[in-house]
Amino acid sequence: SHKIDCCLYVTINKYNENEIDDIIYNCKKYNIPVHFNYLTYSGRAKTNKNDLMPTSNDLLKKIKNAYEKYYSNKIIKLPNSCWADASVLQLDSEGNIYYCTEINHYNNKNWLGNIKTFPINEWLNRNKSVSYENKLNKCPYDVYYGENIFITKNINKKCDFCYNNKKISTIKQLNKVFDDLYQEFEMNCNGCEYPDCMGYIWLTKQETKKLSNLGVDILTINEDINCINSLGDISVDTDFSSIVYPKCPLRCDKSYKCKIHDERPMVCHIYPVGLESAKNGSILWVLHKDCLFVKQLENKGLLELFMLKCNQLINSLSIELEETIISTFKKIDNVSSFPNGENRYYILKERRELYVKV
Repeated sequence: SHKIDCCLYVTINKYNENEIDDIIYNCKKYNIPVHFNYLTYSGRAKTNKNDLMPTSNDLLKKIKNAYEKYYSNKIIKLPNSCWADASVLQLDSEGNIYYCTEINHYNNKNWLGNIKTFPINEWLNRNKSVSYENKLNKCPYDVYYGENIFITKNINKKCDFCYNNKKISTIKQLNKVFDDLYQEFEMNCNGCEYPDCMGYIWLTKQETKKLSNLGVDILTINEDINCINSLGDISVDTDFSSIVYPKCPLRCDKSYKCKIHDERPMVCHIYPVGLESAKNGSILWVLHKDCLFVKQLENKGLLELFMLKCNQLINSLSIELEETIISTFKKIDNVSSFPNGENRYYILKERRELYVKV
């Protein structure tokens, strides 16, 4: 006969806490692993804790005592460092993807994407070297292990993935928080050989108005796509490569500094973070790999921490601001492409498709 592997999952509450001994006894009798979970309160349960809260002051001791009646070995505590390594992902009822259950409980905007649109194979390929395991603070769960038993206990601590108290509703605020983030990680561009400050530097309507007032020459395409004019005067003798990768006229050839550095557009402020279109058409927030700063992060072992903080900031964008950014990007993306192939990047997350009215 064929055997089916199974595991009994038990969320301990006041209605079953006195059955722990019987549960362990029967699991041993039928050789079935059991996984005890402490209650995690979310949604309406936060206002009705007393309806389910166990009465025992020491559930762990209660489980251990029952376990030791039937097993000779002891229950041990496992290291509770972050284990998010993409080997196991969590899906909620709407198909949103999370690194683990805890992230969904705290803030459902901390998702990677939605299973219907997220290019998960592309993500796994581009991010195969990324693992948060042992690189962040301790997990909000304590995990205990014994023969045929797991115990997951909540501790009074928030997940690093979810902690962020910022609210970003304007381009100015977004620029400021990314400036602060790069300063925190000591961003240094000395020695960079990447041909930056090139291409079509797109602008939101708000940025277009501000830079126009500063005397910056604006290029308008199809009446509603605005960029810094990097083309200059085009003639029959113009080198085509200069049109494919036009150099921004606001970058000084001698100092390599931006002439409007403090007022530079959002795409310049947040780079190497940016937006890209996946092969399946979904819009992704990404971190460009060819930037010297990103390579420095990789060498220092700080890449995952930086990516985490980037995601926290992106999750803090108001719906209206993210929609403004996404809709502006899609317009320029529809009329431009990279002649030498796509960019190399890590995928941070998919845009919030279910939260944004498209």
